[in-house]
Amino acid sequence: MSKILLRTYLVCGQCPPYDFKLEGKMSDLLKHLNFISDWVHQYKADCPALMNQGLSRKIIDEKVKDLPFRLPTEVYELYQWQNGGKNSFIPHPDGWDLASFPSLEESVESAKDWDGSFNLFPLFSIEDGGYFVICTKEEREQSPIYCSDVPEEAIEHEPLYSSLTSMMEELANQLCNRNTADNNYM
Repeated sequence: MSKILLRTYLVCGQCPPYDFKLEGKMSDLLKHLNFISDWVHQYKADCPALMNQGLSRKIIDEKVKDLPFRLPTEVYELYQWQNGGKNSFIPHPDGWDLASFPSLEESVESAKDWDGSFNLFPLFSIEDGGYFVICTKEEREQSPIYCSDVPEEAIEHEPLYSSLTSMMEELANQLCNRNTADNNYM
């Protein structure tokens, strides 16, 4: 398949065109992750994210084989995109702070520490908690995203987002709107 160049706008319509070079069609999740990554590099240059190279599906399968559950397809896509990083990466939806994105290995170790009793898999960490996905025995395309300061209590609340894609879409739109609002005050 030959490489193609796509130009797209986020839902808010206020952001400048965003270019993607890819093979085939890029998922909405990857579009939003790439937008967020570029936003962090541009607006949080004082805290550069040092991201690890993404993993193949085969390597991810090998690293998660001992978990008592299956990861959603979206989580595979996340770790194929990047395998976490050394500095904070994801802007926290409720403020300007950045959430960290642990490597797959770190997340697998955390999930193992919980002994599979809640089928929780950590995605992002914030100062006083984290974002988790609840996994099942069968692989699903998407799973709801929960946020809690106590992982075991995550399942007692309603999910914060219906999926990882919806979380990243909302975050990308908030960042886009933040830039638009900032530009209106200049």
